Amino acid sequence: MKEPGLVGIFMAISLILALPSPADAPTGSALSYVLLDLPSLGLLPLYALTPDTLTPGLKIPKITQFVLKGGSTGPLGIYLAAGLGFELSRGTTLTLGTTFTERLGIEPLASLSRSVAVRPGWNLGITISQGDLGGDYRVDRLPEIILTRGGTIAGTRLNYTLEASAGHFIVRPNNLSGVRGVLAGQLATASIPLSRFVAISASTGYRQYAYADGASNTAWWESAQLSVTPGPTFSATVTYLRQTATGASPLLFDGMGAENSVEGAVSFKPRQSITLQYSQRYSFISQAILAPVYGATFVFGQGQSAGISWDQGPQTLIVAYSRPALGSLSLSWAVPTRLLSFSFQR
Repeated sequence: MKEPGLVGIFMAISLILALPSPADAPTGSALSYVLLDLPSLGLLPLYALTPDTLTPGLKIPKITQFVLKGGSTGPLGIYLAAGLGFELSRGTTLTLGTTFTERLGIEPLASLSRSVAVRPGWNLGITISQGDLGGDYRVDRLPEIILTRGGTIAGTRLNYTLEASAGHFIVRPNNLSGVRGVLAGQLATASIPLSRFVAISASTGYRQYAYADGASNTAWWESAQLSVTPGPTFSATVTYLRQTATGASPLLFDGMGAENSVEGAVSFKPRQSITLQYSQRYSFISQAILAPVYGATFVFGQGQSAGISWDQGPQTLIVAYSRPALGSLSLSWAVPTRLLSFSFQR
């Protein structure tokens, strides 16, 4: 007999988390749990409602999200992923689905995450996942624990965030594995008005990845932004970003590199429901003006919105649509390679 796979373990944990206290146990409902041994899929869980053979005490997890996405990466080739998110309890989410990649075939997708406030301002999160995407790779987190804190420094315009985390990762298709610790912090200003139409803001941050094999990847960055808004129909921003990075990541998916650029952007609203955008960036590293990006957004009734943009550099067209009752859809078409990437979330 086969041992239960990781997905089966996730489901067993989720059923335990879904159990209410005896005083809250509902009557007239039941849930059965079945493992199907499908070729190339391993053990996949299925829920089956059985109102005729009642088992008091089980709650049906609430479906809170549906995600469907696809595209292509260099290491994985073409990929397609679909999953359902279940709210097991406040702060606890289970995601189950399936992922297909050209390199690895069909595999189960499972993720169990829990987030709790441990002290005022502090938040602790834990994630156990298999088959999820991380950058251009498939990344398993077994597990990852993250402690964060954020807030405003009293009496100032400064906001800060702090992060400390540790996790064990498996990266495919390269079959890399390792333990990574993270220390990170960010300090940012709120928008500071210089005049009626001009404002500035700035931020700086530090992030260090330390790996069990002794490797490290560290980045220090700073950014400043000047914004000009002479009226409700026109605005312009100039943003400078500089990031210095040292070391390299042995896990590949989380590598941080150097950046040194300035970007200008303008937006124009000919009507209340239409915004036109244009941006262009200059890289001090390559000493070149990068191709411009053109865009437009449209706002309709009932909370609907749509957007379209064209990135002249990679020659990529992006179309997005969002509606509260339907969800959000994004399509990206790379003209030179004829590759279509998409994402749907509800």
